[in-house]
Amino acid sequence: MTAKPASLDCRYQLAREALANGDVGVAETLLKALIAASPREGRAHHLLGAIAYGAGKDAAAAEHFAQAIRLEPQNGDYYSDLALVLSRMGEHEAAITGFRASIHLKPNGPAAHNNLGNEMRYRGRLDDAAVHYAEALRLKPDFLQAHGNLGTIYLYQGRFDDAKASYLKALAIDPTCADIHNNLGLVFQQTGPHDLAVRAYRNAIRLDPATPDAPTNLAMLLLSKGDYAEGWSVYEKRWLSRHHRLGARAFTQPMWNGDLEPKRLLIHADQGLGDSLQFCRYLPLIDRRHEIVLEVDAPLVDLMRQLPGVDTVVARGDPLPDFDAHCPITSLPLVFGTTLDNIPGQTPYLRANPAKVASWAKRMAPVKGLRVGLVWAGGSRLHKLELEPVNRRRNISLATLAPLAQARGVSFVSLQKGVSAPDVQAPPAGMTLFDFTDDLHDFTDTAALVETLDLVISVDTSVAHLAGAMGKPIWLLNRFDTCWRWLLNRDDSPWYPTLTQFRQPAPGDWDSVVMTLAAALGRAADPLANRPTAIARAA
Repeated sequence: MTAKPASLDCRYQLAREALANGDVGVAETLLKALIAASPREGRAHHLLGAIAYGAGKDAAAAEHFAQAIRLEPQNGDYYSDLALVLSRMGEHEAAITGFRASIHLKPNGPAAHNNLGNEMRYRGRLDDAAVHYAEALRLKPDFLQAHGNLGTIYLYQGRFDDAKASYLKALAIDPTCADIHNNLGLVFQQTGPHDLAVRAYRNAIRLDPATPDAPTNLAMLLLSKGDYAEGWSVYEKRWLSRHHRLGARAFTQPMWNGDLEPKRLLIHADQGLGDSLQFCRYLPLIDRRHEIVLEVDAPLVDLMRQLPGVDTVVARGDPLPDFDAHCPITSLPLVFGTTLDNIPGQTPYLRANPAKVASWAKRMAPVKGLRVGLVWAGGSRLHKLELEPVNRRRNISLATLAPLAQARGVSFVSLQKGVSAPDVQAPPAGMTLFDFTDDLHDFTDTAALVETLDLVISVDTSVAHLAGAMGKPIWLLNRFDTCWRWLLNRDDSPWYPTLTQFRQPAPGDWDSVVMTLAAALGRAADPLANRPTAIARAA
C-alpha cells in the first residue's frame, strides 16, 4: 500500500527539520523510510545526496543526485548539485555538462552560472568564466561570490582597475569577507600603493585569523619592503596557504629552529629551484657538529654536493636517511635572524665543475666578442592556475629582445630550456645566437657553460640565481610587481652583489626595459678590440 501524499510531505518536512537541528541520523532514517514507502521520491534522494556531500562522501552523494535526476529529470537544481560533487571528484568535463543542463532547465538560476564560471576558470578558460560570472550578476546583482570571482578573472588577466572595482563592489555587500580583502591586497601589491596592500592583508587576517593566503601575501610584501624582522616570522605561516600546503611535509621529527642539537639534520627544498639556489648559502654556516643531509630537486643534486658542510645530498622524492630534526630551506633566513644588514651575500658560494668548464671552454672557442647568455622565460605553471598569471608577467618572448641585436661585438648564447626553448630557431634579425641547450642535462652543465660567459641576461628564473650564486655578472629583467626577494625601488640586490635589475616602470612595459638594457649592453661591448670590456654591476 502506497503512502498518501500528505504523509509523504510530512515525512519529508520532518527530515528537513531534523537536518536543520543537526540530527543527521534521524534525517537519514526518515528519508530512507520515505523512499521505501514511495520509491519515486526524487527529493528524498536529493536530500540524502546533500547529506552525503556535506559529510565528504562524494561517491554516495553522486549516486543519490543521479538517482534524483533519473526520477525527476526536469529539476535543474539536481543537475547543479550533481555537477558540484563531480567537480570535487575531479570529473570536470562531466561537471561542466551538469551545470549546462541545470542552466538549460533553470536559465534564471545565478548559482549554476557562477559554478560553471568556476569550472571554466579552473580549466584556464578565463573569457568563458567571465561571461558566466557576469550572467550570474545580471540575475543577482548582489551575488557576493560572483563579484569576487569576476574580480579574480580580471586579476589573472591583468585588468587591475576592473579587478579593484569588482572587489570593492563585493566589499560593499559584505565588508567582513576576508578573501575579498586578501584579493584586493593582491591588486594593490601589483599596482601600488603598497601600503594599501599591507592594510588589505591585515584586514583579511583580522577578520579571519585562519584565512589561508593573506599571511603569506603579507609576508612577501613585508619582505619586499625590507621589513625582514616581521616578514620572516609571518612567512612561517605559508603552510596555511592553498599553494604551499600541498608541499608541507608530515615529518614526525621536530623542526629545527637553531636551538635543537640534532646529530643529523635534514634541510629540504620546499619551493622552486631558484629558492634552493638562493638559500643554500646558509648551509656552510650551520654548526659542523650537525651532520647535514640536503634534499633538493634532482637537477641540483650534483651541483649542491660541492657545498661545504653538506654531508649527503638526496634528490627530492628519493628515500631519505634517518634524521633527528628538519628545516625547510626557505626557513633558514629566519633561523639565522637575517636582516638587510647581515645577509650572507658573499659570492661565489657555488662553483662550476672544473673539468666541465674546460670542456665547455673548447666548445665555446668559436664564440667571439662579448659572450652573453640569454633566458627569456621561466617554466610553465599551467598546473597551478593561481601562479600562471605571475608567470606570464615575468616571461617575455625572444622577439622582445630584438633591440639587443644592435649591440656590436656581442655573441648571444641561449640558456633557455622548457616550452620557450624552440624560440631559438628564429632569433631576431641580426642576432648571433648559439644554442647548446640540448647538452644541458642538469645544473652542473648549466653552471659550466655560464662560467664561460661574460654576462647573463635573464628574467626572474633559476638561471639568474645560479649566475648570482657563482658571482657572474647578471642583468635581471624584472617585472613591475617584483618578487619579494628583489625588494622595492632598487636596481641592485644585497643577495647577489653582481646583479643589476632592469625593472619595468609600469605593469607590462617591457619595451622600455629592453631599450635601457640594449643601451647598457652597447656600452659594455668593445667591438673595436672584438673582446669584452669589464662589466660593472650597474652598467
